[in-house]
Amino acid sequence: MENIIKKIIENKLLLKLEEGKLKVYTKDNGSISAELLNEIRSHKTELENYLLSQEKNSIDNELKLNIPRLEEQENYELSSSQRRLWILNHFEKGAVAYNIPSHFELDQNYDIDNFKKAIDALIERHEILRTVFRKNEKEEIRQWVLSGSEINFKVDYVDVSENPEGLAIAKSSIEADEFQPFDLENGPLFRVAIYKISEEKCILYFNIHHIIGDAWSMEILFRDTFAFYDAFRQGTNPDLPELRIHYKDYAAWQQEQIRNGAFEKHKTFWKEKFAGELPLLDLPSEKTRPKTKTYNGYKLGSYVSAETTKKLESYCKKNGGSLYIGLLAVWNALLQKYTHQKDIVIGAPIAGRDHIDLDDQVGFYINTLPLRNAIDPSQSFDALFNQVKSNTLESFNFQQYPFDLLTEDLNLLRNPSRSAIFDVIIGFPETQANAEDFVADADKVERIFDLGMIVSKVDLAIIFSKVGHHLFFDINFNTDVYERGMIEKLIVHFKQFAAQIVEKPNEKIENIEYLTAAERSDLLRLYTPAPFEESSATILDLFQLQVAKNPEKAAYVFGSY
Repeated sequence: MENIIKKIIENKLLLKLEEGKLKVYTKDNGSISAELLNEIRSHKTELENYLLSQEKNSIDNELKLNIPRLEEQENYELSSSQRRLWILNHFEKGAVAYNIPSHFELDQNYDIDNFKKAIDALIERHEILRTVFRKNEKEEIRQWVLSGSEINFKVDYVDVSENPEGLAIAKSSIEADEFQPFDLENGPLFRVAIYKISEEKCILYFNIHHIIGDAWSMEILFRDTFAFYDAFRQGTNPDLPELRIHYKDYAAWQQEQIRNGAFEKHKTFWKEKFAGELPLLDLPSEKTRPKTKTYNGYKLGSYVSAETTKKLESYCKKNGGSLYIGLLAVWNALLQKYTHQKDIVIGAPIAGRDHIDLDDQVGFYINTLPLRNAIDPSQSFDALFNQVKSNTLESFNFQQYPFDLLTEDLNLLRNPSRSAIFDVIIGFPETQANAEDFVADADKVERIFDLGMIVSKVDLAIIFSKVGHHLFFDINFNTDVYERGMIEKLIVHFKQFAAQIVEKPNEKIENIEYLTAAERSDLLRLYTPAPFEESSATILDLFQLQVAKNPEKAAYVFGSY
C-alpha cells in the first residue's frame, strides 16, 4: 500500500472520491502510464478504503508540510527512535542486537580502487554515515556530523582468491563481524568489506548500526554504491536524485511536531486503542522465559505452495485488502488457536517514509505499529479478515506517531523479560518480486530451511517476501523462549491452516483445522481407549486378590502413617 501511494505522489497524481467512486487526476493535464494506471486499478478498493479513512480521521495538515533544512550547528537533537536505541545500546548484549549486516555476491571482476572511491563518495553523500552520538556540555545526548577526514573511514579488502577455502573464510569473517559492536561515540557506525573470492567473484559486505539506518537504507546504500562505481569506471556523473535534506533535519522536524502538538490526534488514537490491561502472548513451550530479555536467536524459513499463495492473493483482492492484511488475519487466527487468547497484539513494521523527501534517505525511519485485534473463534474467517482490514487501515492513518512515544504515553510497568507492548512481529516489506517465473518443486515447498544463528529482538519475527509464484517466510525466534521443534511445527501448521482457510473462509475459525492428517491420526491413536473385558468381580474381590498376591505390602497410607 505504501509503495503505490509513493508512486502516485512521485507522478504528481491526485486521487479523489467523488460520489463514492475513485477518480484519478493528473497535474496540468499530464499523462499517466498504462502500467501505473493498471496498478491503481488493481488496488482500487484499498485506495478507496484509505481515502475514506483519511476523511474520517482528518489527519493533521501540519504533518504533510515540507521538512525544513537546518542551519549548520555544532550538534543536533535525536529523533525519538534514536533516543530509545541509544539507551538500549547500553544494555548487556544490546550493543550488537541492533547491527544490520548484509552482503552481495558479485559474479564479475570489479576494480577495487573504484569501489573504494564509490564508498568514499557514498559517505560524502549521506552525512548520517558520518554521524556519531555524544553528550554536550549539558549532558544531553546529541548527534554530531563529522567531516570525511574526522570519521577516517576505511574499506577492508581481503583477497582469499588463492586459498581453496576462500569462500568459507570470507563467510566466517562476515559471521564474526555481524556480532561486533559499534562505538556510538566515536564511530564510524558503518563497516564495509570486500572479499575477492576468485578473478570473477567477490563479496561486498555492509554492516550498519540501526541508529543510523534501516532495511530500506540498506537498499539505498547498495544502489548508490553501484551508481558511484559505474560513474567512476565510465568517467561520468552518477545518475542519483539530489538530497534536499538529511536525517538531522528530519529528527529536528519530528521533535518540533511533537512539541507543537501536531501529533495530539495520533496520541489520543493510540492511547484509546491500548487502554486497559495489555495482553501477553505466550505460545506453548518447554522452556522457561528468562527473567531478563535475551537476544539469542535462530532463523528458519519455508515456502508456501503456489496454489495456496494464488488463492490467498485472489481472496484478499476480492475482499478489498492487501496480501499483508490477509497474512495478518491468518496469523491472528492461528495464534488464537495456539494460545486460546482472544486479545492479541502484533507489531507491524512500516517504512516511515511518508514524505517524498525521505525516499532516497539513509536513516532510522522505520516505525512499528502495534495492531490490536479481538478474535472471536466462533466468527468466520471472512468476518475476521474484514475486522483486521478495518483496524489496520485505521492504524495506518496514525503511523507517523513514534512507537517510542506510545510506550512512554502508556506508562507501562516494564517487564524486563519482554519487549514493550508486543512480542511478535509480522512484516511484508514492499520490495519488487523476484524470479517471477519461479515455481518450487514439492520437495522444496515441504522443506524447512535452516537460515542459521541471528540476533533476535523479539520472541518471534515473521517476515514474508514474494518469490515467483510463492510466498516465502522466515521466522526469527528467541532460542531462550522457544525450542526449534516447536517453531518447525508452527511453520507446518501455518501452511496447513492457510491452505484450509482459502478453501472455506466462511467457516467458523474454531472449526478450521491446522493439524496435518498425520498429526490427527497420531492423536486418534493416542486417545482411543484400549479394549477391556467385562468382569463380574467386585472391588472387594479385586482387593482380596491383591492381598493374596502381596501379603507383605501396605494396603493404604494416610499422611505420615
